[in-house]
Amino acid sequence: MNILVTLLLISIIIPIVILIPLFILIKKPFRAKSSTRSMNLLAGYIALLLVATAVFYLLPNKKYQPVESIPLADASWEMLYEDLLEKREVDQKHLRSKNSYSIEEKDLQLAVSSPDYYVSIIVERDGSLENRVEATLYASYLEVNGFDLSTEIPTPTVELQNGTLTIMKPSKLEVDLKMIKKEFVYSQFSNDSWLEDDGFGSSHSAPILYLKVPQDIKISTLEGLYYDEVK
Repeated sequence: MNILVTLLLISIIIPIVILIPLFILIKKPFRAKSSTRSMNLLAGYIALLLVATAVFYLLPNKKYQPVESIPLADASWEMLYEDLLEKREVDQKHLRSKNSYSIEEKDLQLAVSSPDYYVSIIVERDGSLENRVEATLYASYLEVNGFDLSTEIPTPTVELQNGTLTIMKPSKLEVDLKMIKKEFVYSQFSNDSWLEDDGFGSSHSAPILYLKVPQDIKISTLEGLYYDEVK
């Protein structure tokens, strides 16, 4: 179908390209040299458009070609924090690590290695735990233009020493995103507007630390660090 449309356009435009210069030359012979130069330029531009149009209609119809190694984003992350807080089942693809730590102290202090690093923390008291803390980390979420880049984000680590559980800030992630947009030569023959919004957008969330602690342990936090407790 695309080839037929291309051939139809060529069959219509080529006669116009040929007839218009002849008509102008016959009507204005005293400006033949100038008109010939102008018409040659016009004919060359139209010929370029014809070639570009033919190439455009032979290109894939998808506006963006997704990279197979990057999964498409879904909405499961939006409810992740609330689902964990309500002890509902969550998609395990968000899980990054799960570790158990021994603790002799009756006081547990929560801290981060860097004051500019934010982590969402949920605490569940478990009567079956004794002198032990279970720390489960769920991924930070990063979605860019419909692609899920969460797996690219480094996961923080957790250290427990002398009653202080410290969340260690991971290395910084830098993403170099390149987007391809069809040139005006192509887009002028399509439904895509050259000036339209590309729809670029992104969303992200902090990593979630889910802690299971003994029932009677006392929890404190450093300034600026907060947690929610499962009821």
